[in-house]
Amino acid sequence: MKNDAIFKEINEIKEHSIRLGQLHKEMSKDNYEAIDKIKEMKRGFSDLLAERNTKITEIKTEYADYEQDLSAQINLAQDSINETNRKLAELAEAITETDEQIKYLSNQIDDREPRTTDHALIRYMDRILGIDVEAIRREILQEALVAQILEGGDGKYRYNGFVAIVKDRVVCTVYKETEDYAA
Repeated sequence: MKNDAIFKEINEIKEHSIRLGQLHKEMSKDNYEAIDKIKEMKRGFSDLLAERNTKITEIKTEYADYEQDLSAQINLAQDSINETNRKLAELAEAITETDEQIKYLSNQIDDREPRTTDHALIRYMDRILGIDVEAIRREILQEALVAQILEGGDGKYRYNGFVAIVKDRVVCTVYKETEDYAA
C-alpha cells in the first residue's frame, strides 16, 4: 500500500512534470513570438528614427540656406540704409547752407519798413479804440445781403450804398458804389 501511494505520487509528479514541460514549451513559444514582435518593433522604430534624422538634416540644411539668404538681405538693406543716411546728411547740410544763404540774402534785400496786417488793424480798432467791430460785421451782413448771397453764391452785390465782393459765401471786401473796383 505504501508502494501504491508512492507510485501514485510518482505518477502525479510525472504528470505534473509533463504539464510543466508543456507550459514551458507554450511559454517559450509565446516568449519567442514576443521577442520576434519586439525585434520587429525595434526595426520599425529604427526606421522611424532614421527618417526623423533625415528630416532633421533636411530642415537644418534648409534653415542654413534660409539664414544665409536672410543674412545677405539684411546686409543689402543695411548698406542701403547707410547710403540713404549718408545722402540725408548731405541733404541736411545743403538745406542748412541754403537756409543760411536765404537768410543772408533776405537781410540784404529786405529794406522795407515794418508793416501792420489788416488783422492787427481790426484788433487795434476793437481792443484799443473800442470800436465795436462785431456791430460793423452785422451792419455789412444784414438780412437782405445774406439772402442775396444765399441765392446767388459768389459775385458782386450792391447793397445799401456799397458793393460786397463774395467768394465761398464770405464777404472778402467792400467798396463804395461810386468807386470802380476790379475784383
